[in-house]
Amino acid sequence: MNSKGFTFADLFAGVGGMRIAFEKAGGRCVLTSEIDEFALTTYFLNFPETIDHKLVKDVLKLSTKDFALAPGELDVMVAGFPCQPYSLAGLRLGLEDDRGGEIFTSLLRLLRTVKPKSFLLENVKGIRSHDGGNTFTYMFEQPTKCGYTLRHETLNSMTHANVPQNRERVFIVGFRD
Repeated sequence: MNSKGFTFADLFAGVGGMRIAFEKAGGRCVLTSEIDEFALTTYFLNFPETIDHKLVKDVLKLSTKDFALAPGELDVMVAGFPCQPYSLAGLRLGLEDDRGGEIFTSLLRLLRTVKPKSFLLENVKGIRSHDGGNTFTYMFEQPTKCGYTLRHETLNSMTHANVPQNRERVFIVGFRD
C-alpha cells in the first residue's frame, strides 16, 4: 500500500457498509458487485460516483478483466458473502446451498485468477459451528491452497462498532504469500 491509498473490490456490497469503512481507511473502490436491486438503489444513493467504475451484479459472472487491473495488482478483495446458508436463523444448508457452495467456489476462482494482495471475508458467527466446524475448516483451508496466509477473528458490533446491538461476525483475512 502506498501513500496514495489502496484499491479494493466491494463484492456482495449490499448498501455499502464495507465500502464506507475501506474508503475512510484510504481505499479506492475499483469494482462493485451486488445482485439485489433494492440494495443497489441505496448503494447508488450512498455512492453516486460509482458510475466511474465497473459494476458486475452477479459475482458468479465476474472475470479477471472486470477488475481493470492486472492479476496481482488489486490490493484488497472484500466479500461479505451471503449468510443464510450458515445462519442459525436459516436452513443451514451450508455449501449445499447455491448461496454457499457455488459462491464460495467463485470466490476461490477469483483468488486464483485476480490474485488480490489480500482479502477480507465476513459472515455470521454460525459459520464456525456449521456441520460440526467442518465447513469453516474447509473454507479456511481452501484459500491457503490458493497461496494465502489466513487469520480469523469473531468480533461483536456491540464492542467494536459503537452500536447498540449484539451482532457477532466472523472475519477471515488473507494475505498472498
